[in-house]
Amino acid sequence: MKKWKKTLIGLGILIAIGSHMIDNNYDTSDIEIVDGDCYATYSCGSVYIGDRCFLNEINCSDGDVLVEDLRDDNDPNMKIINSMEIDDKNIRNEILEILCDYEEEYPSKWNRSIDSMRLEWFMHNIGYTNGLETRRTKDVDLNNEDEEKYNNKVLSKLLRL
Repeated sequence: MKKWKKTLIGLGILIAIGSHMIDNNYDTSDIEIVDGDCYATYSCGSVYIGDRCFLNEINCSDGDVLVEDLRDDNDPNMKIINSMEIDDKNIRNEILEILCDYEEEYPSKWNRSIDSMRLEWFMHNIGYTNGLETRRTKDVDLNNEDEEKYNNKVLSKLLRL
């Protein structure tokens, strides 16, 4: 009976997720790499990337995104602070594209695929929305160790992330 309940719950989640599916074509034309305190701008604000000290000094406006650069850690990571506030997959994609640009400009040992980052962020948001480990799921840690865990092409295509 437990297996049947899990199957029904899983099916319900897939149906709920399916209602949020859209085309995979993302418009990233609003992204602009800039000189200044922020690294880039996107359609809703600015993206600041740096260490915790730098981020604590930022006076954020609505739509601004803070990313803690932990790429020099043992498990290289880019941590998007309060990622649960961003539920639009197009906006998430813009921010992830900016992180990829940042990595290209300032190379490190951080190595994440865009598909795995999309899936991980999506799963964190689902967890946060459903009250699961909210202290952990309010930010998304895009660390190297999670690449394999979230590099699921089938699930990414199914969810159209």
